[in-house]
Amino acid sequence: MITSIKLLEANQIMAQVLGHEDAAELNVKNFCELAACSRPTFYAHYGSMRQLGAELFLKKLDMHFSLEENGYGTGLQKLLTYMAADRWYLLNLLNLIKTPGIKGKSGKGRKGSEFAASFPLKVEKALRQKTVHYVDARSASGDYSVKTLTNAAHIVYAILYEWLAEDLRLSPQEVYDRCQLAVAIIEDQISKKAVL
Repeated sequence: MITSIKLLEANQIMAQVLGHEDAAELNVKNFCELAACSRPTFYAHYGSMRQLGAELFLKKLDMHFSLEENGYGTGLQKLLTYMAADRWYLLNLLNLIKTPGIKGKSGKGRKGSEFAASFPLKVEKALRQKTVHYVDARSASGDYSVKTLTNAAHIVYAILYEWLAEDLRLSPQEVYDRCQLAVAIIEDQISKKAVL
């Protein structure tokens, strides 16, 4: 995992570059020139452009899906609003992750393709963990169903995945409306009591 300081530095560089260029134009050499670092330093900190893009994407989602003081629905609405506002940057990060021409340190594109294919699973896992943690922290009895939460989180993930695949064209409110049943199920799990 990339340290928070290195992610912050990389985020600043990526925001600068991806605000003006397509992700397909960005490569390790260009990144190193902007970061004033060598290729070995880049690989020591980031591993690959795909890994860097994935870490930044996951960090952005985690930062903006704040569930600590808000309800699940409010946290989700804030995330959707952020995603719509930072649309270009997020879509470029996704393109960076799935761009076939980017090769990893070994010079082989296959490993990068496998990474790109596994990335949606990482997003879903992060969303599921955050959902279960949210309910676990609020449930007085602890009698919620992890399976129900996992299924509801999967619904939210599937809706977000579809929205990303459609280049975030729908409004955040339209996406939230699609998620409302799953949000209601998640909130309902907080007050579940064991039936004897």
